[in-house]
Amino acid sequence: MTKLTYNIKITGNGTAQEIIKALHDVIGGIEEAIESEHPESAILDGAEWESETLITKINEGRVEQKDYSGDYSSIHEFISENELGNKANEVFGENWEPENDIEMVGELLDDISTGYNVANKGQKTENYIHVWKS
Repeated sequence: MTKLTYNIKITGNGTAQEIIKALHDVIGGIEEAIESEHPESAILDGAEWESETLITKINEGRVEQKDYSGDYSSIHEFISENELGNKANEVFGENWEPENDIEMVGELLDDISTGYNVANKGQKTENYIHVWKS
């Protein structure tokens, strides 16, 4: 899952329609960054749009790739800690039930990101699911 962190400032005087246009321009810039060849490193810092009465500027804006690395005790903990409830329902269907935690974590990661490995740290003890970047 790609998390977006932006500090967006619109200054000036404008009609509601001009402000909406400025926001649409910002959204277009963010969409371009996401669709770029390497969205994880797309930088929008300093991106600026200007109309007759409004200036829109993004400061310290960047697309950040969430790091899912860590040790988890279950698929439920992985989903909860990484705020993936909606994605889990999309991938596994509504009212899904855990079957094989390690396989399910791997399946979610395959759907939302690349470059992660999932392994069993040993017997099913606390935090037995290990996730790391390749």
